[in-house]
Amino acid sequence: MLHRNYVEAMDRSLRESTRRNLLFGGKCVLFSGDFRQILPVIPGGLRAHFLHAFVKSSALYERFRILRLTEKMRLSSLRNDPNATDTALQFPKYLLRLEEGRLETAEDGILELFESMQKVLDIDTLCNMVFDGLQSNYSSVSWLTSRAILSPKHSRLIDIIVKVGSRFPGSYKTILSAD
Repeated sequence: MLHRNYVEAMDRSLRESTRRNLLFGGKCVLFSGDFRQILPVIPGGLRAHFLHAFVKSSALYERFRILRLTEKMRLSSLRNDPNATDTALQFPKYLLRLEEGRLETAEDGILELFESMQKVLDIDTLCNMVFDGLQSNYSSVSWLTSRAILSPKHSRLIDIIVKVGSRFPGSYKTILSAD
């Protein structure tokens, strides 16, 4: 998410370059994202710093026209998938309740996991669960693209790539990218 200063600077720049005293110089500007998920990054910042930097705290924000998606596209594509399970159809709804803070918590305040989610303590068990059947399905694009392991730490992700990569028949090659 952009810091509000960037948005305000872009407004001033477009006003100056177009010589028009209109919001963004009269140009149509599209911002997209989910304000519930993405906040500006302020190293060592306090809550007040985040709120001040948030685009919604800019004076320009009240002049924005907000368009909202009315349908989760993943859910509609799942509805059309004959192989989609009831669990897969319920997961986007679970995520929405999580985003909106409407999930029920246990007595100790801990959120209940989605029914198909399980706590796994080691990488081998996780790879076995997610990629069970890899030997017979490694050439199926639809089978491979229906599986994913997300990791908040790059070092753990490398361990996962090595473990899953070693399960493919033959040898595999790691190709590094540059950002």
